[in-house]
Amino acid sequence: MLADMKKTEIVLKGTENKSISLDYILPSKIKGPIVLYAHGFNGFKDWGGMDLVAAEFAKKGMPFIKFNFSHNGTTPELPTEFTDLEAYGTNTISKELNDFFIVYNWVTKEFTKQIEMTLPVVLIGHSKGGSESIVFTARKRSHISKLITWAAPARADIPWYNWPTDKIFEWKRNGFTEIENKRTKQKLKLGLELLEDFENHKINYDVLSSASKVSVPWLICHGDADESVDLENAFKLHEANLKSELLIIKKTGHTFDRAHPWQQKTLPLATKKLIRESIKFALAK
Repeated sequence: MLADMKKTEIVLKGTENKSISLDYILPSKIKGPIVLYAHGFNGFKDWGGMDLVAAEFAKKGMPFIKFNFSHNGTTPELPTEFTDLEAYGTNTISKELNDFFIVYNWVTKEFTKQIEMTLPVVLIGHSKGGSESIVFTARKRSHISKLITWAAPARADIPWYNWPTDKIFEWKRNGFTEIENKRTKQKLKLGLELLEDFENHKINYDVLSSASKVSVPWLICHGDADESVDLENAFKLHEANLKSELLIIKKTGHTFDRAHPWQQKTLPLATKKLIRESIKFALAK
């Protein structure tokens, strides 16, 4: 991180009074919009060198804010570890969208007071955070100025959309299902609330329908070797909203060549290109 930039960490009261860990980096001179970043499934705000990513945006004059969803399984004390397994097991799309509104309201009401500036907000969402960013941006209560999605699925029923029927029945019968975190090898329980919430709000959580309603400038970014969210998802999102811009980065996967923990002082080339194009889009008039 650049020496003249300070990272500030705070905790907000999120959905069901669970904590939202949040941090921001302020540039030495604020020039551009505020950038708000949402992480993906089994992710967190500091995954894979995100401080380095934030610093690149701040270097161009943009305050960069990132946060952990209240029920993603982390805590303010351990923001990069899945230790609150009860919260993780009761997470839903509704809770994460509510967290979006809580954070967005803090940004536009409290944060802007702190910096004594009213600025537009550019929303960046990675993976599942990207699909939820689409749904959030399409809603009337949102006043996002620009949307940028990184490797976003064209659907919200993540991670169970391609599970066999008998596994879904078993989930309903047991009241929970287990998945393995590929990075930590933890066995994590997903409660039935997640499935029921989606089934009860399918129309509202239709990502492609929401995509067609996004009226602000939108940059869709995807790697052509994405092993988790197939490139076809990017094409579907673009087809749903032909006013969007499509950026395909060659020879890179779902995390644009980053991993966690990221211990290097520089970012990989694919991520550098992702950042460069995202910054150009965010600053464009």
